[in-house]
Amino acid sequence: MPGTDDSLLFARADDALRAVGRYAARFVGFLDEREQAAVLRHLSAKHADASFLLWGGYADAERRMLGVFPQEEVPDGAAFPITAVQIIWKGAELNHRDFLGALLSLGLKREKVGDLVVRSNDCVAFLENAVAAFVRSNLSRVGRIGVSCEPYEGDVRREAHFAEIGGTVASERLDCVVAALTGCSRTQAEDGITAGRVALDFRTVTDRACRVPPGASLSIRGCGRFVVDELGPPTRKGRLRFAARKYV
Repeated sequence: MPGTDDSLLFARADDALRAVGRYAARFVGFLDEREQAAVLRHLSAKHADASFLLWGGYADAERRMLGVFPQEEVPDGAAFPITAVQIIWKGAELNHRDFLGALLSLGLKREKVGDLVVRSNDCVAFLENAVAAFVRSNLSRVGRIGVSCEPYEGDVRREAHFAEIGGTVASERLDCVVAALTGCSRTQAEDGITAGRVALDFRTVTDRACRVPPGASLSIRGCGRFVVDELGPPTRKGRLRFAARKYV
């Protein structure tokens, strides 16, 4: 987002690097995807020799902790202070927002809560170890629905759902790609970009002429999140074919 100040996040990462001992790793609480991208850029630029890992408790996690490890130690997800808690209910439809609201209403900070994987009759919540027992003991309702909590040790897979988008664009410029993905005019796309409503690979970009590479992630405020899988080759008329997916 425009004006986002990551200095506190970078300071926490730097503190973890300074505090990491010869035998003990240090961890920074759950980060969203934008924060992960920012801290990776920071570590790559300032601490290229650091030994670190981002991990959220399972392979497809979106929210992940930063773990900083001693140089002699291979980073390992099993070392992270993450506990999975299964929240079980019956007979009502609950969603991610319901569970997040219930957890935060217990007084938890957002950085203590990782992914919430909602399934048909349960939700697997990935939590920092320090709060997991508290949640199991105190979370008895989500909204008006009674729930029970148990430790969870099974596998978790997040099923992403996409809508396929395809067509042609005039060029790889950000304004061209945004207009094609959203169906808006080029002028509207330019306005959204300069207003700071577009993030390319989790970083706000206000340069409408910025190049969009294949594989890029685009978040467009008010329109959703997209992945640009292919961009090119050109058609006979010189336009670029593109294939993309929108998270739904």
